[in-house]
Amino acid sequence: MRAERAEIRAQKAKKRSDSLYNTASDMASVIPMGQPILIGHHSEKRDRNYRERIHNTMGKSIREQQKADYYKEKVEIAERTAKGTKYKNPRYLTNRIKECLAAIRRLERYLKGKIYMHSPERPISEKERTLYTEHIVRVQDKLEFFVQCMKKINPDYELPKSSQKAGSKIRK
Repeated sequence: MRAERAEIRAQKAKKRSDSLYNTASDMASVIPMGQPILIGHHSEKRDRNYRERIHNTMGKSIREQQKADYYKEKVEIAERTAKGTKYKNPRYLTNRIKECLAAIRRLERYLKGKIYMHSPERPISEKERTLYTEHIVRVQDKLEFFVQCMKKINPDYELPKSSQKAGSKIRK
């Protein structure tokens, strides 16, 4: 659905770009190639304005073409996302795993009552404890999903030893 909308927008932008390009070309075809602006002639101002309109119309055409290219790229991204190809990319998965591990470490620190790494511990309410614990569970689910995807690519993949204990006491 997202890809379809982007495809429609790309087609419309391409159509507008072609139309503006043709308009600018038709406007420019009236002026003979190499024809200078006649300085001091009564038509100088009108000629300059006309050339400026040609230039602006061509600029609009280029911007519409860039917009069409942008939407074509969005189509490709949406199709790749729908196919799930990013879950076959080891670099993507490694980055997501690192993000999950960092989030778990941060949330465990919050559970201890520390806002920053070196800040003193403070008591936290039961509401905060529940919130952080639920969030850790969600992040651990994500982490497990990413690790499973990584294991499909590389069956020998394992989390580093230091990160395996991250959040283990919450889950089990």
